[in-house]
Amino acid sequence: IASIPAAELAPVLALIRAELLFGGHILGETTGIQGWQDRDPDVLQSFGEVSHGFWRGFEQLAAMAAPDLLHRLEAADARFLDIGTGVGWLAIGMLQRFPDLTAVGIEPLAAALQLARTNLAATGLSARMELREGLGQDLADRTAFDLVFVPSAFIPAMALPQILSRARAALRPGGRVLLAALAASDPQSAALVAFRAAVWGGTDLGHDRARQMLETAGFTRIDLRQNPGGYIAFLLAS
Repeated sequence: IASIPAAELAPVLALIRAELLFGGHILGETTGIQGWQDRDPDVLQSFGEVSHGFWRGFEQLAAMAAPDLLHRLEAADARFLDIGTGVGWLAIGMLQRFPDLTAVGIEPLAAALQLARTNLAATGLSARMELREGLGQDLADRTAFDLVFVPSAFIPAMALPQILSRARAALRPGGRVLLAALAASDPQSAALVAFRAAVWGGTDLGHDRARQMLETAGFTRIDLRQNPGGYIAFLLAS
């Protein structure tokens, strides 16, 4: 650990903090958990900071499965769509990695959007990202983005087919959709995956169901990556 740069450790520390904060919230809740509706700024920021280093894993996946996509994101007119952007840290990390990239973030929770505006201002990136309050299934953009991110762990199953269909329509020719899906990597993690889907208000897709949903939405090329022991699979589709 001592040899790991602080910037790379930050998401790990954020994950520890997020799990503790959210776990305390769950234990103190008496009326039941109604999906991802937490408005506690500490919880929102902590979960957002976990995703700040997302670009590292994305870059590794793209280098293996779609190196042309990395070149597209380095172009002067490259555009990224972050569905369920939360407090914006995932998109901020992408903007910092790709200095010519611009982004759009869609988020239904007003409290999270307000924090996203604060985070963008603090990092000097407000001019490069548009924030929209709304739902991914209401997306109306066409041929507008080179990469669209869909975090199904926070999205109800009934909304995913329409979101994926609209995300595909929003891609520029040659663009990709990146679907993050809860997927148990071994029998012991299956209960944890199901629990996360329940408390986050999202979907426990698994590999096969995620691939099938992408194919139904019209995607024909799908590349899958999941770290051993991890509970999130990434599917890059075109």
